[in-house]
Amino acid sequence: MLFVGSSIAWLSGAALTGDWALGTQNIVLFGINLLGVYRYLVRKTGV
Repeated sequence: MLFVGSSIAWLSGAALTGDWALGTQNIVLFGINLLGVYRYLVRKTGV
């Protein structure tokens, strides 16, 4: 969850400064982080 929050902060900073390369990079990282949160916290396996 920490990485998702930091991605949101970086996206906000990129939007405020107009640095769209940083924003694009963090959109991808945000998606990867959401996938990790889903796999670790949401999806339950029969372990």
